[in-house]
Amino acid sequence: MIKSQIHLKSLVLIMILMRIYLFRSLIFMYKDVDSNQRDLRSDGHQDGLKKNPNFRFFKKKTCKFCDIDKVPDYKDFDFLKKFITDQGKILPRRITGTSAKHQRCLALEIKKARYMALLPFVKK
Repeated sequence: MIKSQIHLKSLVLIMILMRIYLFRSLIFMYKDVDSNQRDLRSDGHQDGLKKNPNFRFFKKKTCKFCDIDKVPDYKDFDFLKKFITDQGKILPRRITGTSAKHQRCLALEIKKARYMALLPFVKK
């Protein structure tokens, strides 16, 4: 009897915590929207909250090497400059949009170009 009561209390506590978590996530989702920005339909009923107007959809980046069937080459340092920062660091995939396969090749070619002194290791 005692074990079942403890188990029941723990289940109730878990359910309460889940409700609090869900409620807080809804609040943060709509936190930047004022209550006066509620969308009213033409018949006067509320259509619900508007989403945050500052939210932007980003266009998915495509791999430049896959699109033009080009392989990164260390001798083409003008093209490789597009994939390094002004400090000389290699840009990540999420910024350049290259595929994983071509990002690995690109990193190797940039390192070769650095070794051959076509690209700088670090800019100051």
